[in-house]
Amino acid sequence: MKSKELSVDHRDRIVSRHKSGVGYRKCSAALKVPMSTVASIIRKWKTFKTTRTLSRAVWPSKLSDRGRRALVWVVTKNLMRRTGFLGPKDQRIFLFLRGFLGSCAMILMYYAFQSMPLADATVISFSSPAFTCIFACIFLKEKCTVWDIVFIVFTITGVVLIARPPFLFGSNDEDLVEDYSDRLKGTIAAVGGAVGAAITIVVIRKMGKSVHYLLSIWYYATIGLIECTVALFVLQEWRLPYCGLDRWLMVLIGILSVGAQAFLVKALQIEKAGLVSIVRTMDVVFAFTFQALFFHRIPTWLTIGGALCVVASTAGAAVVKWYTSSKKEKGNQL
Repeated sequence: MKSKELSVDHRDRIVSRHKSGVGYRKCSAALKVPMSTVASIIRKWKTFKTTRTLSRAVWPSKLSDRGRRALVWVVTKNLMRRTGFLGPKDQRIFLFLRGFLGSCAMILMYYAFQSMPLADATVISFSSPAFTCIFACIFLKEKCTVWDIVFIVFTITGVVLIARPPFLFGSNDEDLVEDYSDRLKGTIAAVGGAVGAAITIVVIRKMGKSVHYLLSIWYYATIGLIECTVALFVLQEWRLPYCGLDRWLMVLIGILSVGAQAFLVKALQIEKAGLVSIVRTMDVVFAFTFQALFFHRIPTWLTIGGALCVVASTAGAAVVKWYTSSKKEKGNQL
């Protein structure tokens, strides 16, 4: 049976007697209160300078610092026993592919950003939904419809309009301000990055929720670090930028990239691969906006036309996805 709580007046009298020099035993006998209760009330008064009942937020944690550290260690040890840094054995090959292909795609994209205009590289890189549909159909056995083929054709058309190869548009295109050899290298890198990103998305979708998304990010960061370190030593380009601002920008790139990858992996665990790729193409809009704002470079009509083809394909895929889902829901309700 739960004991009755002492009134505030009764507790104040216990504290008053304690201040007068009365011991715990005499105070307990005089007020007919258990000595343990007397000791508890006095301890509370010494700690909080009051005998009133405090709200739960004011009370200190019952877990000491040592106990908290022990709890964290036990939880971490149990998690590591279950999966370890390498993850489940049957998923390690997929985790390695996710880290390796994702890092390669990111390296190729950074090279494309340096070799061609920002918006052009972004549009080509976000043609990945077309490649995602192809690889998802092959490896995940997802259905590839006629509409998917139409959207793939639109995407390829958009990439061609942006790349503007000389054998189609001639070698004297006035819109190509930069050296076309650099633009061609950037285009190849952007397409390679799009293919790598598409395969990465399929691999993540294949793993599903059997692997924690932070473990997938850990593989991506670790393998990417090893790749970049080896490549920099081979190319003898291992040096920091001379300007302090550039160094901070590099740190910001790393933070934003890892954050973007974390959100991407989490999205792929709860949604289909194709739809996630479609939503990511919103970067095309941001790329054109940032290019105009920060680099003062206005896109050409061919570039805008290519971007519209890519956006039309992704928007069309989203509409078809929405229509198919709505139709299935109505069928289930009936």
